[in-house]
Amino acid sequence: MAMHDAAPYLPHGGAMRLIDRVADDGSAYATIRADNPFLLPAGLPAWVGLEYMAQGVAAAHNLRARRAGASRPGVITSFKALRCQREWLDPALGLTVSSELLHADGGHAVSACRLWQGGQEVASVTLYTKEHDAGGQA
Repeated sequence: MAMHDAAPYLPHGGAMRLIDRVADDGSAYATIRADNPFLLPAGLPAWVGLEYMAQGVAAAHNLRARRAGASRPGVITSFKALRCQREWLDPALGLTVSSELLHADGGHAVSACRLWQGGQEVASVTLYTKEHDAGGQA
């Protein structure tokens, strides 16, 4: 399975680009860097996993879209059922995002996402996305 730098597949830059690599199978990988704007002395609040999962889905979607010859960035329009199995994420451990495309139709998509750390699921969410149209409007 090939791994790719996530930067070309995400609109985020600097400290806000949380995903480091994206794989051909759609999984995404991240380290919790010291410049993370959400990092607190106690660690990283688990609810921030929502942003990791959103960026992981975006990177995987854009990787697939570019391979198909069309890159249309999406936006998260809503999410449902964010579940965090712990209060804090350990900054010393990496993160893995896995996602499953549940439905796609007319530029809208629904994905079930899971966030893993140290081999354990630490968060999950259902994300709803919409692609930008040709004029850049969501």
